[in-house]
Amino acid sequence: MKGEEVYINLNPKSPYYADVIGGCKTLMKAEGLSLPLRATVVVLVEGNGVEADLLALVEDIKSCGIEVEVLRSGFSELPWKRSMQ
Repeated sequence: MKGEEVYINLNPKSPYYADVIGGCKTLMKAEGLSLPLRATVVVLVEGNGVEADLLALVEDIKSCGIEVEVLRSGFSELPWKRSMQ
């Protein structure tokens, strides 16, 4: 918790998403979200994750019944980055 903000750490023992399978359901419950939902995962070339993390995240999202789209881009190619320049 930071001030009035509550942070959910799905797995404090590991930085890898592959070790947090089931985290999507935990997050949905904590945030009071319900279906139908759609998610967009933006993957930046400058990121710190590995491909296994992305695959695990996408699989976890899909297992919750959420439609998921993956966008891969360099940071400078993203629309909101262009509008900030």
